[in-house]
Amino acid sequence: MKALREEKLIFFMGAGTSAAAGLPTWRKLLEERFGIPTEFLHDENLKNDNLTLGEIASRLIGREQLQSILRAAYDRSSDLPTAVHFCLAALELPVYITTNYDTLFEKAWRKTHGKDISIICNASDAKKYAADSYKLFKIHGSAGRVDELLVLTRSEYRRHYRVNSAIFDEIRTLIQTRPTVFTGFSHTDPEIGRLIDDVIFHYEQRASGKLDPSPDLFNIQFENDYVTTERFAAKGMVSLNVRLVTRPDVDPRTGGVCESIAELVDATYSRMDDVTSVDDELGILLDPIRKDLDRAIDQLKKVVAEIATALKGNPFDMGAIAAKLDSIDRSAALATQGLYLVDSVGDLIDWRYDLLDGLAREEEIRRTLKNNFGTRPYFQASKSFRRPFVSDFFKSVFNEHATFAICVPITENDNFMGLLFSACQIGQWDTPIKAIDDVRRTKDALGAYILDNQGMVAAPPNKEFLAKISPLCTSEPDSVRIGFNYTELKILSRKDRIVSRLAENIVPVQNDDDVFSLDKELEIYARIANVGDLGWRCAVTRTIRFTTA
Repeated sequence: MKALREEKLIFFMGAGTSAAAGLPTWRKLLEERFGIPTEFLHDENLKNDNLTLGEIASRLIGREQLQSILRAAYDRSSDLPTAVHFCLAALELPVYITTNYDTLFEKAWRKTHGKDISIICNASDAKKYAADSYKLFKIHGSAGRVDELLVLTRSEYRRHYRVNSAIFDEIRTLIQTRPTVFTGFSHTDPEIGRLIDDVIFHYEQRASGKLDPSPDLFNIQFENDYVTTERFAAKGMVSLNVRLVTRPDVDPRTGGVCESIAELVDATYSRMDDVTSVDDELGILLDPIRKDLDRAIDQLKKVVAEIATALKGNPFDMGAIAAKLDSIDRSAALATQGLYLVDSVGDLIDWRYDLLDGLAREEEIRRTLKNNFGTRPYFQASKSFRRPFVSDFFKSVFNEHATFAICVPITENDNFMGLLFSACQIGQWDTPIKAIDDVRRTKDALGAYILDNQGMVAAPPNKEFLAKISPLCTSEPDSVRIGFNYTELKILSRKDRIVSRLAENIVPVQNDDDVFSLDKELEIYARIANVGDLGWRCAVTRTIRFTTA
């Protein structure tokens, strides 16, 4: 809504946008006009490989004939825009993008605004129309341009995406910085998938623990089921479920999309997002947690280069290693349960315990782990991905509290040399507990949740039980024995229906919205965000429907 008000919203239109206009489907072209043999059409390996089928069609009937058929199919003067084209044109957004060859959106724009929109099909167009106020990027070409190629075959895609790289660089930048709604897409086009992956990868590389805005990618869909929603979330997109219109005189999908656009406009200019938004409360929960975790990682990162140098020797330079471990602010590093350095196979090299009973802990590590952390999931993840992260919760072998590790792999020239990590327990680190309480004080009926990647909560969201002092490790002070029992937290996480649903949710890139029913009376809205790329997520929920008999 905010993006629409600020004219920063982008609609990215696929073939489904023009389907109700009676244009032939890709399958119909293959079967009836391209004359592709049935053995190709029925081949399981080619079923969703349109680029290869296009390449085969080009070789069978020739490129010139293929282009002629495409142009005749998608540039008929008798074809009229659908209501969706007119609704999208009426939004008068500065940027639209489409993979469609047809000229229906241009016709709708001209009829709505009494002027043409600038069409950009290649890098030359991008330069020519750079200063124009309204643009339509037609990334596969336009049937209205008889002197230009319509991109269809695998070899044409290959050349087009490289020769006209400037236009795709511009589109990536637009999608990275502006909320983008995909409509009419099945998302089987590998090049569009690659475009989305490039945008997400750019964010992931650039973010590296900093507070950079994430791309907001949305997909309009009609299948209102959990599997479809999570399938698109796994691709980095938030699903926008659209109701089908059941009037006999209206195409169900066209009517559904038009109704949804009208509802978006109405909600935008009545500022409905100011009423329903929990973004501020999500910030109250997320920001202090991320600040503390980022600071802890920075404490560890500042010594890894020198430790890497010390690990090159045979034997290791233990004096240099000890000096670097001593230089770490272990309070800032959240090392309430110790600071550990292990080598490339997980063998323990050195450690710092501070208030902990060092002798007892060393004995327990020898007994339970044989001084080797190589089978611990956080070590395996560090060795595989080689980037800082915060681990899932695990059961402490010392006091049985839920524990997490802040991990910074030690690498040099892509070689994994070891892992430096601090171990911590919620309760000793009380920022999450305070953040949950701060959210619950802002508005009635708000829920606040912090989850690891397995869906286990960091602390009881409704104070089902409080942090308590472990009866174990009695030789250690209470300040390092207080926490949440791992087994109790795990049972709570599995039994709580909201936690279970949030655990199932795949957060696309950085943020997600979800609406789910717990039963016939209770419906929950959730706003969910990843804690950077560190592995955890935060969620704020509110009840949006509660009825009683």
